[in-house]
Amino acid sequence: MKLIEGINVAAIIIGPLAAVGVTLWYQTYTDKRNTQRNTFFNLIAYRNAHPSSNAHGAFVNALNTLEIVFHGNKEIITIWHEYYDLLTSETKNEEKLNRKKLQLLSAIGRDLGYSNIQQVDIDKYYAPESWAASFQKNEI
Repeated sequence: MKLIEGINVAAIIIGPLAAVGVTLWYQTYTDKRNTQRNTFFNLIAYRNAHPSSNAHGAFVNALNTLEIVFHGNKEIITIWHEYYDLLTSETKNEEKLNRKKLQLLSAIGRDLGYSNIQQVDIDKYYAPESWAASFQKNEI
């Protein structure tokens, strides 16, 4: 009987501790994925925002968090570094910048489970003509 009582006492102590541990792990995992997903949504939403708009600032802020948000994902971090090098280059090649941005967004999308999204889909972007006219008017 002593052995069974010992096992019961151990189960009473270990069971709740294991449950708390699993719950804390799951919350941490969920928080990390939500942060990654929110970062991805900002990058997608503002991927072609006009440089003088507040939306462009949201895109830049999301880019500046990639190193932390996707820490441990070598593919995403490598592509981000390549994109960063193109962004900070003395000579800008818009075609290369756009291709690398699409590659980055595609890699993040795959990591988050959006495996069916294609780079061609990411490259599609809608902006009303009135926005372009408004930006041009404000720049003059």
